[in-house]
Amino acid sequence: MNRLYPVKTRDGSFTLFSEKYKEHYHSLKSGAFDESMQKHVIPAVDHILKSDPEVITILDICFGLGYNTLATLYYLDQKGYMGDVEIYSPELDEALVRSLNLLPYPKELLSYLPVLSLISRQLYINTEYLNITVLIGDAVQMVKDTVKKFDIVYQDAFSSKNNPELWSAEYFTDIYNLLNDGGILTTYSQARGIRKSMQAAGLVLYEHDFPKSSPVRPGTLAVKNTTLNLEPLKGL
Repeated sequence: MNRLYPVKTRDGSFTLFSEKYKEHYHSLKSGAFDESMQKHVIPAVDHILKSDPEVITILDICFGLGYNTLATLYYLDQKGYMGDVEIYSPELDEALVRSLNLLPYPKELLSYLPVLSLISRQLYINTEYLNITVLIGDAVQMVKDTVKKFDIVYQDAFSSKNNPELWSAEYFTDIYNLLNDGGILTTYSQARGIRKSMQAAGLVLYEHDFPKSSPVRPGTLAVKNTTLNLEPLKGL
């Protein structure tokens, strides 16, 4: 296993390589922290905060190194959000989660490492304002079984080539049914087939509006029964 050998990415943050899926957990060219913030957290949180929610519910597919979850807490604090946060995250690799307190994290996330340490030990944290639960097991089955509704879905599984069960048309239909009206899904994928599956499920699709100079490659934003201030993708 390569868990003891963190790999530095473009922005100076670290990721790991999965022996099971033969991929890094994050893009080396984009940077682990920048990818999480730019592709997932910022567009999703900015969209949901427009409705001034008292509670934000998030499905983080899959927990991995915890970047999306921790970056969400960081960004919500930056935005001055005072409501409750509930994050549910399936993850197959329990040994990975148990080892996360041994890994280096970027300076922006250091104040959230006590949260990560608790999750690493007990797989959850539950306070008056924050509930994070890591569900060890199959994400596909978890999505089918849950009755909870979500404002945000971070679709951040390994690639469809190596992890196809988390990119199927049936899976995206299940995700659509879990999203609240006005909810948003974020993903790094630009694949035409995946976009068509999301569109067939009923989601309206957009592409990240990154400047051409950005080292972070655009992915896909998908919303349920709402719109974004971008030009929707058509003619897939």
